[in-house]
Amino acid sequence: MVFRPSGTQFPRARGGRESLELEPEGGLCHRTSGPDDRRVETPGSWTLEGDELVLEKEGGSERYRVDHLEEQQLVLRRLG
Repeated sequence: MVFRPSGTQFPRARGGRESLELEPEGGLCHRTSGPDDRRVETPGSWTLEGDELVLEKEGGSERYRVDHLEEQQLVLRRLG
């Protein structure tokens, strides 16, 4: 998955796009499209363990390897 900073202009996407807001103190807001195409926000928390990003949210945790990180791009690969 490739993430870019908020405000980056993209072409329209059917069904919307997934977004992560990683807050400095470890808070998380995960946004996805719901069944009626409205945005659904799920709160949670995040931690970085070496090169693995761990997202804790309702329904369990998700682990991602940070493949690439720079100011304008974050590339994650889902583990497991």
